[in-house]
Amino acid sequence: MRKTKIAIILFLIAVLLVGVFVYKNKDRESILLSDNERQALNDIGPTQTTESDIAMAKTKIDSFHSELKNGSKDKTKYYLYIAIAQQYELLGNGENTAVNLFLASKQENDRSLPFFKLGDLFEKAELFNRAEEYYEKAIDTEPQIVQNHRGLLNLYIEKMSVGKSRVQSTFDDARSETGDDIDVLRMYAKWLTAESEYLRAIDILRFILRENPTDKEEIEKEILRLTQLINEG
Repeated sequence: MRKTKIAIILFLIAVLLVGVFVYKNKDRESILLSDNERQALNDIGPTQTTESDIAMAKTKIDSFHSELKNGSKDKTKYYLYIAIAQQYELLGNGENTAVNLFLASKQENDRSLPFFKLGDLFEKAELFNRAEEYYEKAIDTEPQIVQNHRGLLNLYIEKMSVGKSRVQSTFDDARSETGDDIDVLRMYAKWLTAESEYLRAIDILRFILRENPTDKEEIEKEILRLTQLINEG
């Protein structure tokens, strides 16, 4: 009996130590990037170009890193990694932006924002398969958030040749998981129109009109225009 108790205690200690090791190593994990991906990320370019803005961004990065190292009274590690990523993005350092967004995702893995931002970053770098990967992770993490679906849908419609059936199924998922969000429906109607699916686009527009008649005049004009196209065809 005593040996059994000792074995159980040793097992629990081992589990605890493994947990502590994994927790501490959250900050040491890094996103896997090929040399070509690093180059593409860093080729995106800065959004701040004045000397004062560049200096301010670097100062903020140093300050946030200091808080990560020494602890912060009011900021979580998740927030700090997001903030650091934002400053690196301003400087045009896409690789470090990706690394810090990835680290943020490891701190609070029930939040989709780091994944969405990674998807957007890879899309800007024209790394569309990686963008798709992270938009999908954002949707898996928080399927109710509209911007996650919009990111993936925009990628499929504007940047990738995934085929009509793939886009359709992605819209079906987005409608289901966001409860027919109006922005998703507007996007859907626009895509159906571009695909010359005028009758289906009209059905969606009429649905929008019933649920949210805010832009009634604009929607009715579009319905009329599509009806005319059908009659002309």
